[in-house]
Amino acid sequence: MEVNLRDSTEEKSNSKVMKEMIKREHPYALYFFLLSVVILALSCWVIWFDAIKLRPWISYQKEYYLLKREQLESRFKNVLDKFQSVVKLWNGLILGKHQKKYPIIA
Repeated sequence: MEVNLRDSTEEKSNSKVMKEMIKREHPYALYFFLLSVVILALSCWVIWFDAIKLRPWISYQKEYYLLKREQLESRFKNVLDKFQSVVKLWNGLILGKHQKKYPIIA
């Protein structure tokens, strides 16, 4: 019987210790959660600040890229027109030679 009494008193003391540990750990969990929220908010602010506020030259860069694209499109159109005129000339020469050898009967 003595063993059972000792076990029950040890269980009671263990449960008291566990309850005290839970009470002690609870504020740390709350502090951890609050600190995590603060770090998350700070990280979001840093990303926003770096991407938007810290770089005012982005609008100039977008305008530059737009101008460059327009210039390249006009140059491409000019080169394409020249190429098509050369192709027409070449086709005219080839077809002209074949028409002399093999006239089309209409």
